[in-house]
Amino acid sequence: MEYLLDQGFDVVSISYRGHLNNPGKADQEGIIQDVQAQIEDVMATKRMDSIYLEGSSLGGAAMMQAMSKIYSEKETAQEFGVLLLKSTPLNLHTRPISGLKDYQLDHDQAKPYLKEVWNQAEAACKIRAKKITIVQVENDSVVPLKHGQQLETLL
Repeated sequence: MEYLLDQGFDVVSISYRGHLNNPGKADQEGIIQDVQAQIEDVMATKRMDSIYLEGSSLGGAAMMQAMSKIYSEKETAQEFGVLLLKSTPLNLHTRPISGLKDYQLDHDQAKPYLKEVWNQAEAACKIRAKKITIVQVENDSVVPLKHGQQLETLL
């Protein structure tokens, strides 16, 4: 992040409720709302085509959902500048709880993320960016390679 700041970029790091030291309880809708609110704050002062969005894993899923809501709620034909998705799952409910232990989540912690809310296929149809890059490693223990491959075909 320091490099981007040194190059003159404005950087906003989104940290949603229930993660790290943020108050509140993490749930799917709340996370999506937090991400959407941060994106809209940036959109209020910057041209959409100059906004670079990046999301990793759950953050990528939340980013896609928030972008989808923005395009659904606001009448705009503009595109974001760049969207970078790293190890972004299609739907977390397709991942067994046992696989989430690698992510240090027990059943109770993982439960809020395993509902059907994360419909990335539907979200992908709505989001737009001039440049979209998907990064997915072959041996990811949480998000299978096929998720990245399917996202590539959707976007």
